[in-house]
Amino acid sequence: MAKTKKLRKEKYIKQKTVNGRLYLQVSFLYEDEYGFKQSYSKSFRADDYESAAAALDVACAHRDQMRTQLLHSGQKVRARADRKHTVDEAFMLIQQIFPKTLKTVKHRTITYRNYIQPAVGNKPIEEITGLDIQQTLNAMITTKSDDNIGRVATCWRYIIRAAAFTGWISSDPMLQVVVPASQLPHKKTDVSTDRETLDKVIAGIRHYTKNNDRYKFNAELIVYMLEIIYYTGIRPAECLGLDKADIDLDAGYINIDTAQGSTTKEWNTQKATKTKQSVRLEPIVPQLEPILRQLIGIQPSEHLFMRCDDTVWSIDDVANKINYVSKRVGVDFNVYRLRHKFSTDLVTNNVDPRTIMELMGHNNINQTLDYARSNDQLKKDALKNRKYS
Repeated sequence: MAKTKKLRKEKYIKQKTVNGRLYLQVSFLYEDEYGFKQSYSKSFRADDYESAAAALDVACAHRDQMRTQLLHSGQKVRARADRKHTVDEAFMLIQQIFPKTLKTVKHRTITYRNYIQPAVGNKPIEEITGLDIQQTLNAMITTKSDDNIGRVATCWRYIIRAAAFTGWISSDPMLQVVVPASQLPHKKTDVSTDRETLDKVIAGIRHYTKNNDRYKFNAELIVYMLEIIYYTGIRPAECLGLDKADIDLDAGYINIDTAQGSTTKEWNTQKATKTKQSVRLEPIVPQLEPILRQLIGIQPSEHLFMRCDDTVWSIDDVANKINYVSKRVGVDFNVYRLRHKFSTDLVTNNVDPRTIMELMGHNNINQTLDYARSNDQLKKDALKNRKYS
């Protein structure tokens, strides 16, 4: 049996141990003769060779041979004019023609693989009819929500547009499609929260963190994030995108002009805000000022939410941490509820909608009012104060 001592690292070769056996997997992406991205993969079992090092040498030789053959042949063959293209191929073109953030691409790929690819992925896009599309949507109405169905319909629109751009199809089968409504019972989503719940979550974050200075520091950054959103209502991505230079304690404003998230090329990086209206100056209330001073004081980096390993908390990592803690402390909570609470508090205190809209960084007042939520007591008070005529 080949020895499994530590081997040197080689590009495009992954080392995996399965049931005590070492495997070397050669894998990389390449572009096929038709211009589509493909993946190549081949595994070598170290036990089949004199030693693990010998197996690695064989894997390296194979890697170099295949990359030369697939990447550097310089003999790309043009697609035949009469060749038909599959729905899979049309989907693979979307990002090239309609670039989106990496996070959007990930979610769109999951949608495609779950709801479209199993049914028609290998079918020629030229043969796709409105009925094919309609059937993939109709299959969801008894098990999925309107949002799920809408995402699949949107994915189909991009597929059809990509195929039309490349000249693979000349008509739009989506014109015949009617997006069906979900038959699931509508459940009202509870987005309410209060300071007591927030305090429980904060206590939980501090409690359910490893007793280590690095972990404690990173966890405390989430606490500061929650406090900032509670007092300002800014988006989580906007909060994570803050630098020290964005905090003007003398003037009493936070400058919102960037957000943390994915771009078309990078995960978890600073990027533009969600909309042009999102660029704004957010007033610092007296309760928030000492919190910001503390955060600036403990953070050695210019970026306010830089962790000990020189990475910034991502939205997904924060959400996972908060979800875990919320379950442990027995509350129903997520970060965005603080944004809903901010809007609700202002609406119920009769602040004019235009001011709330600008504080929230929304495009229109309807968005702002949609964030605000009434509560049972307010409804009772409204009926109590109703004037009967």
